[in-house]
Amino acid sequence: MATLAQLDRRDRAILAQLDRDCRQSNADIARRLRLGKHVVSYRIAQLEKAGVISKYYTLIDMSKVGRQSYRLYLKFLPLREEERRAVFDYLVKSPATWFVGEMDGEWDAGFVLWTRDHYEFERFWSGFAEKFQKCVEKSNLSVYLRDHFYTLGFLGTDSEARQEYVIGRGGSADVDEKDRRILDAVAENARRGTMEIAKRTSLTPVQVAYRLKKLVKEGVISAFRASISLEGLTVYKVNFHLSSMEKKQEMLEFAKGEKWTVYVDESVGMADFEWDLVCPSYTELKDSVERFKRTFFKHIRKYDFQIYGRFLKERFF
Repeated sequence: MATLAQLDRRDRAILAQLDRDCRQSNADIARRLRLGKHVVSYRIAQLEKAGVISKYYTLIDMSKVGRQSYRLYLKFLPLREEERRAVFDYLVKSPATWFVGEMDGEWDAGFVLWTRDHYEFERFWSGFAEKFQKCVEKSNLSVYLRDHFYTLGFLGTDSEARQEYVIGRGGSADVDEKDRRILDAVAENARRGTMEIAKRTSLTPVQVAYRLKKLVKEGVISAFRASISLEGLTVYKVNFHLSSMEKKQEMLEFAKGEKWTVYVDESVGMADFEWDLVCPSYTELKDSVERFKRTFFKHIRKYDFQIYGRFLKERFF
């Protein structure tokens, strides 16, 4: 896997295009960057081979179809490795979860799930506790209100040009079984071609193209993105407990302007403002946090942070 410093200007520009919209064709990327199509195709293949691009995913807003997002942190009791793996395997395989990650620090695991209501959440938690309550020292539950995802500033995109995608806006969208088959296909691979999706869903290419456009227009699909992994970058989650909510919009704008920001979670439970950054060292994290604190010191009660070790699952449908 490459480091950020090992990527040249062309690789970064191609990654920035895939980060913004990975369903655009190689020809479209080549035209935007004024490169040859074969150059773009070759470089994408090399980035995939090197593991810099690990997958292509679709950012799906399940609140549009009546789902609520819950996040849990777990602190384990002393466990054997096979017991620890059993917990993570259960969470990764569960159809309810859309994110599962290993953590360092106060918590050992973090995961997020969609449910129709708190009764469905209770059924999930009861099933989990029946198997693994003996493994857990403590847990923390938060309700996600909105999640703000940002295109990656460290690839060279300036703050004015960075895109923001928000899930958790609520509302209602008309999603039928055919739409669900399409969502399942692009959730697994957002770069999957229209013809391939048509074969997998038993629809025509025209139907697939029309329904994809409708799902984007209705806000069910927020973005098609590449999952980009670089050696030497660490994922930090900084949790701010606020004394006042009046500057939250300005806080979001501040976070968007920091090139290491990947997303911000607005939640109820653990913290009011959860800021996720991918940094090459603790120095960059500290610099960003100190600037944030100086700007909003009157509105912050306290803060803490965790480190994510590995993302084991990230699938929004």
